[in-house]
Amino acid sequence: MSHLLDHGFLIRPLEAVYFGRPRSFSAGEAHHGTSEFPPSGYTFQGMIRSQLLRAVHPPLDLDDASAAARDQRTRLVGGPDALPAGWQLTGPYPARIIEQQGGERRLQPWLPAPHFLLAAPAPSSGIGGSTSFDPEPCARPATAAPVHARALPDACGHALNDLKPGTVLLGRPDEGAVKALGGWLTPANLRHALSAGGHHSNGDPPWCAAGHACGLPPFVHRETRPGLALEDGSARDGMLYFLDTVRFHDADGARAGLYGHAGFYGHIEGKCDERIPANALIATLGAAGRKARPAAFEPIPPLVADFENLCNDDHLPATVHEKDCFWLVILTPVALDDPAMPLPAGRDGVRLESLGLLTGPALTIGGYRYADASTRPNRSYLPAGSCWLIRLRGADPERRARILRTLNNAHLLGDEKEAAFGFGHTLVGLAPPCEETL
Repeated sequence: MSHLLDHGFLIRPLEAVYFGRPRSFSAGEAHHGTSEFPPSGYTFQGMIRSQLLRAVHPPLDLDDASAAARDQRTRLVGGPDALPAGWQLTGPYPARIIEQQGGERRLQPWLPAPHFLLAAPAPSSGIGGSTSFDPEPCARPATAAPVHARALPDACGHALNDLKPGTVLLGRPDEGAVKALGGWLTPANLRHALSAGGHHSNGDPPWCAAGHACGLPPFVHRETRPGLALEDGSARDGMLYFLDTVRFHDADGARAGLYGHAGFYGHIEGKCDERIPANALIATLGAAGRKARPAAFEPIPPLVADFENLCNDDHLPATVHEKDCFWLVILTPVALDDPAMPLPAGRDGVRLESLGLLTGPALTIGGYRYADASTRPNRSYLPAGSCWLIRLRGADPERRARILRTLNNAHLLGDEKEAAFGFGHTLVGLAPPCEETL
């Protein structure tokens, strides 16, 4: 027998946590480490699969390394490289519980800023400096609404396209905006970016400076923790090290009586064995990060309306003309054989035309498989926030609109097994008109 898991959840670390990077860290050889944030899809799925196994009834012996025990665990929750058929994870996204007007509680995920959002220059600054769409942490949150990149009519400096040479350049040198905004956005600010498109005004939410954060969301903080390698109960000479961990604490939420509830939001969908209880991810204590720090797996209130609207395609048009341009944005990293063409050539008579790509330095993701004590090879991934300028060609306007909606809130990019872990989560946004330049 089986039953369906289809719900969101919050992984709330109860202590400062550390998510290691895909390289060795030995005291004495390395003296300082900085936690990844957020953890990769491989780390995320490992936390979820482990939590599901802890909840199995009757309980399993998770220390049993026999082939039969490993096969049983794989049948229940998949292996370290693939989930059971039909399962889909979404996340992880840093999130906090907020209280809206009227006292209603909602979960507010924070999402990576798309790289087509360019930092508005200070009033006294000129264009100057070098062009960069690298997602480096910004110096301060943007008080002014960011500038949206556009396709430029002529080749010029202060613009970029990460596709092959000869494609259209993207940027806003006319506004003096030459660097990606970077950081994290509330769903309201992301909806402003994806539905306003820098030129639309369909009642979309205005830009809010408090809804943009540099480096980390406002409820996530860095903490430096010292450590000392031991041998036979005694400190080893020269083995002192420091780890930059992350701690979730929402001071504003705590003052509002929400106990500062914040953590990683995720969603699971899939049929599972009846031995896994339905509340395995929403009413238990588990572990997260290095040395299995305690973490609460909790139910969530409804998501904020802006995030639901984005996922439900409410910002997308009912018809799409062949000259209409859109942004295809990834909220989680993805590995692609050909970044110039992220999706198959066409479907239902509609083909996708990739005009431009804005990305940043590649991420290296690898790691360790605890299930079989093996090492996962390191691979390069496009970072979250990377985006393509696309057009849809062929068929009729209604069919193009239907295909466009299949790209929104989807996991269609990259390897199917990695997509099931949450890699390559996409949203679609409206781009400024580009028929004059393309």
